[in-house]
Amino acid sequence: SVVFVDGHAPLSDMDRRLVELFCAKVAVGFDNVFLYDQLLNAQRATVHALGKLAEFKDEVTGQHVRRIERWSSLIAAELHARGTCPEAADAVFAERIGLASMLHDVGKVAVPDHILRKPGRLDAEEMRTMREHAAIGGRILRESAQMVAGQNYLTLGAQIAEGHHEKWDGTGYPHGLKGDAIPLAATILAVADVYDALLHRRPYKEAWDHANVLALIRKESGTHFDPRVVDAFLAVLEREGLVQPA
Repeated sequence: SVVFVDGHAPLSDMDRRLVELFCAKVAVGFDNVFLYDQLLNAQRATVHALGKLAEFKDEVTGQHVRRIERWSSLIAAELHARGTCPEAADAVFAERIGLASMLHDVGKVAVPDHILRKPGRLDAEEMRTMREHAAIGGRILRESAQMVAGQNYLTLGAQIAEGHHEKWDGTGYPHGLKGDAIPLAATILAVADVYDALLHRRPYKEAWDHANVLALIRKESGTHFDPRVVDAFLAVLEREGLVQPA
């Protein structure tokens, strides 16, 4: 940085000291901005690495994770624009949730491969083991997030990982949370995750028709899903040309 003084009387010693002090303060400010950016980049790199880890564990989720990243960001932006959810009032939330969404299934690293990749329906014991991934993922990310002060990508990722299988009516897992007790980020992921998972083939099921997926999401609004999130998502899909205007 350079300070150029022109059209001014010769600087006195006091003037020079004040200019030098000003330059020193500006330099410190630039250093702080640079360090803050580096911290954010380190968080983003950590999130991306953890997301890739879950992707390699579950080979069917690679493109799923990327699609979820986009849908969750669009839903959050729509909620922010509508002003219907106080949690989405901050534009930073809409910016962070896309990357944090990549961590929604990170807990699957603890699920045995013979269960995770089973080409058929899981039995009761296997399903119990599979469902543990939500609590495990939340615990891993929450412990990591505590190493960084304030809200960050890992904080949001912990909410998403632990809560995206909760249901609006309280019948979900792992904690049976109900309504607004479920973090908004998790309710957003619940809609985006089900929508994308049903649209694409998995080892245990064939892909659903788009109309049937939309019918299910509409039907489950207020029971499985947060109605505000469903309305926002349908508006997003309408803009994308995937839903006919009401």
